[in-house]
Amino acid sequence: MSGMGSENSVRTVLRQLTEHGLVRSRERGKMTLYQLNQDHLAYPAVEVLTNLRSTLIKHISDQIADWVVVPLHAALYGSAARADGGTGSDIDLLIVHRGNIQENDQVWENQISQLREHVYAWTGNHSHILELDQPRLRAMIQSGEAILTDWAHDAISLYGPQTRDLLKEYGWLGR
Repeated sequence: MSGMGSENSVRTVLRQLTEHGLVRSRERGKMTLYQLNQDHLAYPAVEVLTNLRSTLIKHISDQIADWVVVPLHAALYGSAARADGGTGSDIDLLIVHRGNIQENDQVWENQISQLREHVYAWTGNHSHILELDQPRLRAMIQSGEAILTDWAHDAISLYGPQTRDLLKEYGWLGR
């Protein structure tokens, strides 16, 4: 499940976790089967750590849902959405607004600023927030910008329609 490290490294870690009791192992022929020990005192911490990404998604979604000036769409994209980022990776967010921000400029800017601060407080990672209005999104689609395909395939919608559906609604014909 880790998807990282060499086979020998993974086996070494599993043996160490077994020695500490956090993982149980049993032999099945030539194979060793490992299972997380849910009775272990450290299990709740492991469970929290394995759910960090989904917790982050919920926190961001909840914050955006509480905004006074709501966006048309918000999504997590990039390495955080693909779950392949590192400790130095930015948390990439796409926020599409309706273009009527002028009358609520300060409220909107405060919301974006607070979101940026919260993402850093929750993760220790800086956020990169790409704000687009509807005309800019249409222009990106018309010019065929490559990032649209990434958004369609990898983005996790946080608010509003699914990213792929939004792109199609605005004329994106990608795969």
